[in-house]
Amino acid sequence: MILKSLLTLLLFVVDRGQSWQSFKWLLAEVLSKEAKFYKLGDRYIREVMVGFCVISYKDLVLYEVRQVFKDGRETARYQPVGGKLRYDQDPEQEMLREIEEEIGISPRGIRLTSTDTSHSTEVYKFPGTEAVWHNWYYEYQLAECEYSPEGYIEVDRDKTTYFKWFHKDVKVVRNSGKWTK
Repeated sequence: MILKSLLTLLLFVVDRGQSWQSFKWLLAEVLSKEAKFYKLGDRYIREVMVGFCVISYKDLVLYEVRQVFKDGRETARYQPVGGKLRYDQDPEQEMLREIEEEIGISPRGIRLTSTDTSHSTEVYKFPGTEAVWHNWYYEYQLAECEYSPEGYIEVDRDKTTYFKWFHKDVKVVRNSGKWTK
């Protein structure tokens, strides 16, 4: 499956004249098994499995609020803890890995609340592709010993991600840069 994805990726770069940076990002996703890449008719499809976990403590809910990249770019996120899940692994185990990587805790007993599939035809990072997202949604109630009132910070090689607590009645709007009651 990886070989087929790699060959399709090379065809995509040549066929659509994509940048080297787009190729490197897609290649990294395919090699890490975070994405499948294939051609369906004349369309290029990037298929990704993602997981989100609503983490709560008493009447608070934890959200990823922003990412600051080493090159100075900054982006507002406003979404639950989560990320890409490797498609050759158990989704729940992958979600547990994501939680540990992002906020440094090893939860016991996350609960699957729902799954769905969504499609996107305009993928801003990879023009000329369509995306199929397989979404897994979980919940976890933090124990008192896991709770950090200041929130959490994840430092990666290319960026720093910040997580902040919000009251459960505040509705956080994803990627808007704002939140409302």
